Amino acid sequence: ITPEEQKKLHEITAKIGADDPRIPLLTFIAESDFKAGAKNPNSSASGIFQLMESNAEKLGTTAAAVRQMSRSDQMDLYVRYKELVVGDKPIRTLSDAYA
Repeated sequence: ITPEEQKKLHEITAKIGADDPRIPLLTFIAESDFKAGAKNPNSSASGIFQLMESNAEKLGTTAAAVRQMSRSDQMDLYVRYKELVVGDKPIRTLSDAYA
């Protein structure tokens, strides 16, 4: 993880209401091994948090475009996704990250 990504991780941690930056990082590692270009071979799930095509479209993008984004840009997209799916409920635990 680069210093820029580490800074971004701390920024998004605050935005999603998490107490610990390891929560989103562990989510990204579990979903994609933190690989920006990751794609599930059995679905459209793409990127560091395996965003599905249908949800990508709700965020004004596509799964293919997500795979081309940097990890830092995908972290910003993750915040938008969480706002869309969970609203303003804080992500305090790893379980909350999957709510």
